[in-house]
Amino acid sequence: MRLSHQIAKRIIEHVAAGVRSTVSVTNEMATVIASSDVTTLGISHNLAAQAILNGALARTETAAGAALGLPLVHSGCVVGAIVLDSAGINGDELAYMARTLAELIIHQMTVIDQLPRQPWAREKFLFDLLHGHLVSPDEIVLQEAALFDIDLTVPRLVVLIAFEAAQPHHPGSPQSSAAQPVGAPRYWLDQREGELLALAREIMRLREADTTSFIGNRWLTIFSTVDTGAVEASRQRIAHDLRCFIDTLAQRGDATATAGIGRFYSGWRALAQSFADARFALETGWQIYGPAKAFMPSDLGVASFVCSNDPVLKAQIAHHLLNQIESQPELLNTITVFLETDLSPSRTAARLHIHRHTLANRLDKVARLTGLDPHRFHQLAQLHAALVFRQTHAAG
Repeated sequence: MRLSHQIAKRIIEHVAAGVRSTVSVTNEMATVIASSDVTTLGISHNLAAQAILNGALARTETAAGAALGLPLVHSGCVVGAIVLDSAGINGDELAYMARTLAELIIHQMTVIDQLPRQPWAREKFLFDLLHGHLVSPDEIVLQEAALFDIDLTVPRLVVLIAFEAAQPHHPGSPQSSAAQPVGAPRYWLDQREGELLALAREIMRLREADTTSFIGNRWLTIFSTVDTGAVEASRQRIAHDLRCFIDTLAQRGDATATAGIGRFYSGWRALAQSFADARFALETGWQIYGPAKAFMPSDLGVASFVCSNDPVLKAQIAHHLLNQIESQPELLNTITVFLETDLSPSRTAARLHIHRHTLANRLDKVARLTGLDPHRFHQLAQLHAALVFRQTHAAG
């Protein structure tokens, strides 16, 4: 490796603070690349050249005391030298301590510099992020993310895509069951990762800030950027592009993809909750409706409340379904009575002391505000589940 100016500068910052001497660091050609005396930058240092040539301590006596130079070694190779121009008493000991510190800094900064080029390190960071394992202060986590060219200050939600390799079907052989999501074999993903990612970027029009990674040998994970001023519009755009990607794979006939889209939550730590949403939508949607689709938690109807053990997710879904009518007690009461009268318009109108046309107008308004038609069983069931959760959650 070549000793960079950045590393040399870091050495000077740490070493020069503890000695009463001019400290210089040179590269392997004995050229000063960092120094506590900036006038020496760029010059060829004879003492450093001697230390590098001999691979040992070099010494020159001056009026101010001994000047000492030592070679700097990294991974068995001499990469430069460190020079103390006036070491004074105990100069040798001080010089060796300075070299030890310098070589430690070289090692640490080299590891940090190489870390972003290690796929396993990036994948582990994202895995820990999604599972809520990052407990360091925000500043530390944001800096670590920056090493991987990930800006966690950008608002994002999580998208998961699971792949299945196409399997030839022979007459008489059993069809694969849709009872459990099936992930593609690791060896298959290893061969296809680059191709699948390139196709996803093209079809889904992924932005430069969108972060992608294969996580846990199972999913292609997309940390998709969203417009905080139009979150739902962003999610609908993502869902549309996902379906285009899924359809393209299906048309090619060599793979099947199923996706889950998480909700948006503010702050990078909440990406773990968005991941939980996306995973729940993917796995539950796959089990109920089958593969080759893109699911949001709100697409799953009553299953969002029945199948999930996550009270936070349930609360979010209930709020999403009811937030447009929570401030209108007459609409909430109308839905409650409509359910209590077994969906009878005449009995509901009589209980509420309103005309049936007024009841119809209220139910139509509920449909407009929530996107769920109370006249349709499965859609009304979602409102019922949300109301029950809201009541029990408030009581608890």
